[in-house]
Amino acid sequence: KDLHFSVVNINLTSKPAWFLNLNPAGSVPVVEYKGEVVTGSLEASLFLDQKPLDSVQDEKAQKIIGKSSEAFDILYKIIGFGEENQTPKERKQRIQDISDILAFFEYELLLKEKDPTFFGGERPNMTDLMIWPLFERLPMLPILYPEEKEDLRIISRHRTMSHWVENMKNISAVKRYSLKPETLAKFYKVFAKDRKLADYDFIFRELSKNQKYLEDIK
Repeated sequence: KDLHFSVVNINLTSKPAWFLNLNPAGSVPVVEYKGEVVTGSLEASLFLDQKPLDSVQDEKAQKIIGKSSEAFDILYKIIGFGEENQTPKERKQRIQDISDILAFFEYELLLKEKDPTFFGGERPNMTDLMIWPLFERLPMLPILYPEEKEDLRIISRHRTMSHWVENMKNISAVKRYSLKPETLAKFYKVFAKDRKLADYDFIFRELSKNQKYLEDIK
């Protein structure tokens, strides 16, 4: 949208007082514009898109975005959040649970007979952008658990969603902020064990290697 903005990163394990004054709940992301504070990924995205929260009235869109959040919760359990003694069998079941959600996405995408390129048709819409972070992170699982990698390759099980992923990779916003699976795996491996030891700056150092990202923040 070619908006002029400033990015302010904070330490999520030790949030500064000014941030908690801005957003007492302490959640991220937060958008502040002319004294107005908006929190939550979907809410912030709609605000920046100059659309009211009730603009996502399409029941299917709401369900798809909600299912993505469910899949994220399962993904974090697979990574190890609160599941230190997780067994390969438990991981395999959780992978299947995510795969079932991807099958639902695929079904909804195939219903768009005119153009199943994106959920938005020829161009990505809010639904596409809101579920993308899940798909960016799924490829790191075989890296985190190499001995189980065949069971952890989820996206390739779903042909239509695999094509969707390739189409999303050509979107300018994805090109600017995408991170390699190896980078994400390295970060989450530490983050899942002890958030205080996680190197948040590592992510931004990796992003800074992306020329498109550097152009975006100038």
